[in-house]
Amino acid sequence: MTTEIGERDWEEWSETFWQALQTQGEVETKSESSIKLYAPNKQPTTITYYRKFDPKVHDHTNPFHAPVTEAKSLYQGGFPRSGKHIEMSLKGSDVTYETGDYLAVWPKNLDTHVEALGTRLGLDINQYFSIAKDSILLENFPPCFPNPITIRETFSQYCDLTLPPKRFTIQCLAPFATQKEEREKLERLADAKQTTQADYEAQFYNKDFATILNDFPSVKLTLQEALELIPSARFRYYSISSASQQFPDSVHVTMCRKSVGPPDNCKISLCATYLDQLKAGDLCPIHVTKSEFKLPPKELKLPIIMVAVGTGYAPMRGFLQQRVLEENHENMLFCGYYHKNQDFIYREEVEQLYVPTSLLLCFFQQSLKCIFPFGYGIDAWATGFQSSQDTSESPRPPDQPGSGKYKREVSISPSPHWSPNQFQGSFRVFTSYLYCLLS
Repeated sequence: MTTEIGERDWEEWSETFWQALQTQGEVETKSESSIKLYAPNKQPTTITYYRKFDPKVHDHTNPFHAPVTEAKSLYQGGFPRSGKHIEMSLKGSDVTYETGDYLAVWPKNLDTHVEALGTRLGLDINQYFSIAKDSILLENFPPCFPNPITIRETFSQYCDLTLPPKRFTIQCLAPFATQKEEREKLERLADAKQTTQADYEAQFYNKDFATILNDFPSVKLTLQEALELIPSARFRYYSISSASQQFPDSVHVTMCRKSVGPPDNCKISLCATYLDQLKAGDLCPIHVTKSEFKLPPKELKLPIIMVAVGTGYAPMRGFLQQRVLEENHENMLFCGYYHKNQDFIYREEVEQLYVPTSLLLCFFQQSLKCIFPFGYGIDAWATGFQSSQDTSESPRPPDQPGSGKYKREVSISPSPHWSPNQFQGSFRVFTSYLYCLLS
């Protein structure tokens, strides 16, 4: 029998576990500092790396700083999302990829967040410091973490200043509050029995670490204590949106932020925010991770069906580029959108390069409140093999799950390489399968 353990269950168990160990005297709650601060303006003479890695190999232990050659917006003005197409050069590196692989991006924090945290802690962020060789702190950072290093570089590249804190972090923060009211509030927030998850998230949503500390002015932390509490930055994987055969010396990535507007209204996401700020000429730390998401061998000459919504089109873009190079023209793409004229990314490229020769393009629309019924009206849509639309509001048939009214829209761009019979059969089978999944 297996049991699924939630985050709150883990937090409750870990709290009682550590309290029990402290009661028995099995753990020490305080330790000597393992950090040595250099004198202001003093430069280190040597740089040491305490964990082994090969500086000539760029992987999860050591990123390649790829020059950004192009960064352009994907969405039209007025659409409530921010997205970018970014191209990076791989020339002069050992980094290679295959179509369908993942690009791991090593993000950096905004300078405003880094400087705000340094000010809150009373630190000169341009000051160097070193960590003792046997310190457990080093386990929080990748092998390429240099010693010594500036506080600015550490906060910027190796800490995630925007990740919402866990309850355990708030519990550890409470003893550092010198005012009783603030300490008790932190303890209440850390206790899942006293503070609901909704109230907890409302307290810390969309706040960087400096802002959280500013909400509790009596909390005083040293550099070491801050590094012990702040989560480490982690690279994030993005599907590569280019074909290695067509772009062997560069890699393309497609990203999207969930909202745009004033900073107070935007959800802070470390990696998406970092990519959104990139421009041509910047250096972006990356490495490539292999994927099992691949096309069938070109020798089989098989037709393929692709489904994508928004930036989910990224790997499909690479696949389409490769299929065209291989002269495999039987490709079907189901593309979902909210507003076709605003969030159909790469629209000109798709319509001009692929639709005329190599792609059967089908759109399905999903509103914020309605789910598109894939299994309804298949014969009517598939038989005609021509552009069709139906945006009328109609009740669901009795044999369809759900109730109420919905809007549906399907538009089809024909390809000369698909016969009506091929399209009708493929479309019927595929949409029926999707409908079963959604039901």
